[in-house]
Amino acid sequence: MVGCSGLDSPLNDTKAITAFNIATPYTTGVITEGTRTIAITVPYGTDVTSLTPTITYKGKSISPASGVAQDFTSPVTYTVTAANGSSQAYVVTVTMDKNPTKVITAFDITSPVTATGVIDETAHTIAITVPHNTDRTSLTPTITYTTGASISPASEVAQDFSNSETVPVTYTVTAADSSTREYKVTVTLALVTDKAITAFKFVSLAATGIITESSHTIAVTVPIGTDVTSLTPTITHIGSSIIPASGVAQNFTSPVTYTVTAADSSTQAYAVTVRPILPLVMISVPAGTFSRDGMFGNDSTVSAFQMSEKNITVNQFTKVTGLTNPSPSFTSVVDGPVQYVNWYHALVFCNKLSIREGLIPVYTINGSTDPAVWIAANEGAVPTASNADWDAATANWSATGYRLPTEMEWMWAAMGADTASPGNPNTTGYNKAFAGSTGSNAIGDYAWTSENSTATTHPVGTKLPNELGLYDMSGNVYEWCWDWRAGYPTGLQNNYRGAALGTQRIGHGGSWYFDASHATVAYRGHDVPLRQYDFIGFRVVRQP
Repeated sequence: MVGCSGLDSPLNDTKAITAFNIATPYTTGVITEGTRTIAITVPYGTDVTSLTPTITYKGKSISPASGVAQDFTSPVTYTVTAANGSSQAYVVTVTMDKNPTKVITAFDITSPVTATGVIDETAHTIAITVPHNTDRTSLTPTITYTTGASISPASEVAQDFSNSETVPVTYTVTAADSSTREYKVTVTLALVTDKAITAFKFVSLAATGIITESSHTIAVTVPIGTDVTSLTPTITHIGSSIIPASGVAQNFTSPVTYTVTAADSSTQAYAVTVRPILPLVMISVPAGTFSRDGMFGNDSTVSAFQMSEKNITVNQFTKVTGLTNPSPSFTSVVDGPVQYVNWYHALVFCNKLSIREGLIPVYTINGSTDPAVWIAANEGAVPTASNADWDAATANWSATGYRLPTEMEWMWAAMGADTASPGNPNTTGYNKAFAGSTGSNAIGDYAWTSENSTATTHPVGTKLPNELGLYDMSGNVYEWCWDWRAGYPTGLQNNYRGAALGTQRIGHGGSWYFDASHATVAYRGHDVPLRQYDFIGFRVVRQP
């Protein structure tokens, strides 16, 4: 005889989160079951837009799932579903710790004399020298310190520094998290023989001079296009007087000599040179090793380098090279990438920018590193037809100047390097659908391709950057690389720079003209160096 029950067991209605942790940085959530809330505090500076929680719960399922990154800029609701289908929601709030930073970054005496403090951050001391006859009983400092912090005594409040050589004046910076740091400030009288420029600035340009005391020279860089014929410096000096005076406009087309006179009438001259440079943001790319084609053992190792954050623009190209805009179309795009540049144009830009910034030029053609000489030898123009001399350009890989990336450097930067596992070969990055791809995000947020470009280029940097902060590595314009086109060699390659000879140079990244299939990290464009298209541009790299 077999017995049986006519009743089914009821489904479990348990539904609760019992632990909620963030792995990186490791933090544990405080669960308040009464209000169904979870509070987590992370260190200051944590990127809360992508935090991955590990969740322990009782129930059948949870949504969003454990181990999935979330944006916690605002509270996120997690819902636990029991076996019987009932559910319970928990609201998770991530709060960032207050800023612990407490640093004085500038300490200047502004009244009744001007003097610049020298800050020793290791010892937390500040040393200031004022003219020998200064009354130190009432000096007013202007202090710059960490945003969000406070300082006592306050900035712009007069203090007695007359005994500071024996008893320094203490300034206390209080951070947003209420932690504190003390700085000891000493004000010393200059000797009657002292005569020196201690600070040289163009306030209107936010440009600060670099003073080399051994040679008594001052170098100031300003953006290309600045009118250097009438610049007004603000000068801080030790001594009785300075000629020309601070606050008086000067023509800096050529170096200007400033003479400081000490109290004993001795003098010291400083030569001030103003050099216009291109404001170019360079992003550091770490060294690393990666698979270049997915075949076992076919790895490439690249050394660390810097890469321009964005494509070179029309404005940058014309100002550096002195050439006219090479693109016959899309010229109305403000801050758009320069196009219609061939590989030869890119070499001219690189060496001219290097020379302008006092760096060692990378490229040599017919024994010269000066693009003016190259152009003069080609009847005054950059070649637009095949040119054997320019094709035979050589690169000095130890030079400090600007150059085109090698193909391996471009691929490594486009895939975002591999900061999560440095020193281990990256075996998947070469296969990314676009620079910045996670496998689930949309290419339209990162790249201008034929699918969204409306048949034109767009201003550089208007889409999202990849993991390294590089914009437009996919889309907008193809980017010239250094390498001749050839099949990849096999095995491990260290700083591979392409074949020794060839007929076509490599390009990467796709463009506004082509569809998304051209925007992958591995897709290799190629053409002869003379070729000019409205979908080709470039960016530059240099030594770290």
